Amino acid sequence: MKESLNNLLKSKAVAAVCLVIIIAIVLCAYFFQQSLETYLAWGLLGLFVGCFLSNATILLPAPSLLLICQFSLIYNPILAAFVGSVGTTLGELVGYIAGASGQEFVKQKNNGKLLTAFRTHPYLIVFLFSCVPWPVFDVIGILSGATHIKLRGFLLSCWLGKLLKMLVIGIAAVYLVSLYPDFFNDMSWETVKVLF
Repeated sequence: MKESLNNLLKSKAVAAVCLVIIIAIVLCAYFFQQSLETYLAWGLLGLFVGCFLSNATILLPAPSLLLICQFSLIYNPILAAFVGSVGTTLGELVGYIAGASGQEFVKQKNNGKLLTAFRTHPYLIVFLFSCVPWPVFDVIGILSGATHIKLRGFLLSCWLGKLLKMLVIGIAAVYLVSLYPDFFNDMSWETVKVLF
């Protein structure tokens, strides 16, 4: 089964269709991002959708961490981190699929230290990079698909890292707002969005 899936993904026609679908998803996710207020009106479903769309944009900045900060102040930070981490993890499937359909760059012999480390400990690399709050993880998602690591392992490692990151950020947001309420009462989330 895995061999037939690999052969299907190596097909140039399938790769072209996957590329078109991925570009369409990325463009839709980027251009149809709603304001934070819209996601808030949708409740936890808004958090899930917002985090999914934020991470479906490959190498484009998106406000999923701002969503976690805002929702952690309204809901329990643990619940917000759980819902947000599921949404962001599923959004990372776009990069994984992009890598699985275009895997030529990993066939070269000399690809650098990251690829060597990735081939040795792929799930650890996925976990560590998903813990870090920067958009570099898209490269790891693409690399995961291109090297055909198991999807279950990718999703689990990615989810655990994103859950940890969102727990820390959500709890830190709640703590900072409770520590300095006057400062944060005067600041709007649109101001924070412009700063970051």
